[in-house]
Amino acid sequence: MQELYFINFLYYNVRIVKDFEIPMKIAFIGAHPDDETLISGLLRNNKKLGGKNYIFCATKGGKGSVTPQLSKKINKNLTNIREEEYQNSCNFLGVEKNHRIILNYEDGKMYFLGRKLEKELEKHIEKFLIKARADVVISFRKEDGFTGHTDHIKIAEITYKVVKKIGLRAIAVVPPPFKICPEFYKSLKNKRTHANYIDNPDFIEPNIHFGKIPKSEKLASMKIHKSQPSIIPHYFLPNDEAEYFLKNEYFYEG
Repeated sequence: MQELYFINFLYYNVRIVKDFEIPMKIAFIGAHPDDETLISGLLRNNKKLGGKNYIFCATKGGKGSVTPQLSKKINKNLTNIREEEYQNSCNFLGVEKNHRIILNYEDGKMYFLGRKLEKELEKHIEKFLIKARADVVISFRKEDGFTGHTDHIKIAEITYKVVKKIGLRAIAVVPPPFKICPEFYKSLKNKRTHANYIDNPDFIEPNIHFGKIPKSEKLASMKIHKSQPSIIPHYFLPNDEAEYFLKNEYFYEG
């Protein structure tokens, strides 16, 4: 049985958290197709060991960034392409067809849904989680959204509201510690020039680590999203950090 580890960064001691093991039932609540790649190592291993994965995606990613070279090759609407990539990703991660859902909220506009649509999305998430009966629900931290993306922040806010209401365990996927991947945090400054990112994400040190991820599998999960090549760490990080990113996933519970 494989386990997640709690890391005490002050003293660099490692102790096993006995109550957080895989296989288990894991539900991931994301905003965009490709968000699930942030925990694809965990999901892939969970499925291999007999666990069940559930993935909820709120948008079809119609505002995703596409390279100029790739845009010339796209003959279909980007939302159709990204939805197809999402379905292929779910297949790769062992998510059964009735354990996944992708909705069509507007990419980049979730932070400004308004009360009516926000309540509607809340009901969709609640229905999905009640059906899943997951052992743990994973989304982003509402304080940082992993990258500061406002869609990530809003989906986290709604998810944890639902989780609290129905009494489920929740953790957030977070970036690696700054001392390990400083260039990742520097790369986020470039994203803040876009309207969909907040200026000062309030990052936190992770307290759960999932390592020993086969690099080839993590990379394969990212490459499924062919329309979004910039999600591959080597695209925006030096090689050593990119390699680390592919082999480790971090979370925060608390």
